Amino acid sequence: MSIRNYPETPRIYVDMDGVVADFERAFLECNLTAKEYKLIPGSYEKLLPIPGAIEGIRELLELGFFVMMLTKIPSQNPYAASEKLIWIKKHLPELHDYVIITPDKGAVGTFSDHLIDDHPEWANAHNFPGMVIKFNGEPDEDHSHMHCQNWTEVVEHFKTHRNIIFEIYKAEKEYGC
Repeated sequence: MSIRNYPETPRIYVDMDGVVADFERAFLECNLTAKEYKLIPGSYEKLLPIPGAIEGIRELLELGFFVMMLTKIPSQNPYAASEKLIWIKKHLPELHDYVIITPDKGAVGTFSDHLIDDHPEWANAHNFPGMVIKFNGEPDEDHSHMHCQNWTEVVEHFKTHRNIIFEIYKAEKEYGC
């Protein structure tokens, strides 16, 4: 087994369900609750991409960011992990080897990293050490997370702040802050 070497560039972790894959649309179309839908074998493979997500992730990669999927699976569905990997291989093959499946998103990342998540209050994502960007939905009442309504806004944020994000990354690497 070889050692992986990751690019020396800022990382963006992206939640899958509700950010890249349209989980909400799927369970609503089936007249089920989210809890019911996530337990159905095959449910994750059938999800449609969120509008603009595939193109947005590819644009972030073109901007020089290192993008990884960061997702949680329901413990009661033994097929969910495999289905999510199959979905990613189909829709975003360039990320197939860059997927982290964890019950604790707060245990991943560094100060200079970013997490895009539709529910940062779940899976301990609110304890992610870098910047959390809440995707879609309503902004937090306490404004504890940045908010982007769609992928156009996400890409615009990273385009606008690209230089400062890269400077923070370099400083963290150089000074360990």
